[in-house]
Amino acid sequence: YWLAWQSEEGPLLPNDAATAVEWYERAAADNHRLALDRLARAYEKGELGLTPDPREALRLRAAIRQCDDRKPEGQLTAR
Repeated sequence: YWLAWQSEEGPLLPNDAATAVEWYERAAADNHRLALDRLARAYEKGELGLTPDPREALRLRAAIRQCDDRKPEGQLTAR
């Protein structure tokens, strides 16, 4: 995710939207919540050189909800 963010707007790497998308997709494949969210917003608004795609945005939002529903083994819940 860090490489994607830096490729998109950070000061440490050359800004390149296509490279950012590649890194966001790699992080999203590992269910990185921030990467999923950034890609969803990019597909909703047509950012990062992506064509707006509401279905893909919804698919990514669903993946975020699945991440939110997962709890690490042994995690205690607040009561």
